[in-house]
Amino acid sequence: MKFFLLPFFKFILSFSYLYSQNFKSEYELFNKIINYTPKEFKTITNFKYFPSEYEGKLSSIALLSRIYQFQKKLKLTVNQIHELEERIDQLSLSFYLENNPILIEYYGGYSGCNESPIAKKTFQNKEVMIIKFCHTCSDQYNKVIGQFIDIFNFRTNQLLKTNNE
Repeated sequence: MKFFLLPFFKFILSFSYLYSQNFKSEYELFNKIINYTPKEFKTITNFKYFPSEYEGKLSSIALLSRIYQFQKKLKLTVNQIHELEERIDQLSLSFYLENNPILIEYYGGYSGCNESPIAKKTFQNKEVMIIKFCHTCSDQYNKVIGQFIDIFNFRTNQLLKTNNE
């Protein structure tokens, strides 16, 4: 019995190590994607309603989603929110133009966020990267971040449908 348990525990430990390494690399990829600025998007730098200090900073999923999420705390004007929404739309377009369409999903809640933060799916005969935003059951900003996701996904879905009709 002792000889059976030792290899079994080694197997379990090695499997959990490999699983955790894979999970770690998925989170590293997730972070690279949400902090990445598409080349096409870098050319869009002029702001009409944001101070010049924002130049070059509103250029990734991570930054745009956080500023959009905290728009009330930041006391953004209606014009700034509209400009932010345009940038979200353009960011989605830029990923698509680089042949890396992205859709964002919202998951988690009471059960937590135990699955991979990224996935790949075929949508309209095109491979699409799915980025999963984790939320808890106590998030105050679910509605606002949901609006961010809707704006971002609307453009990607539009482009995927248009190019496959």
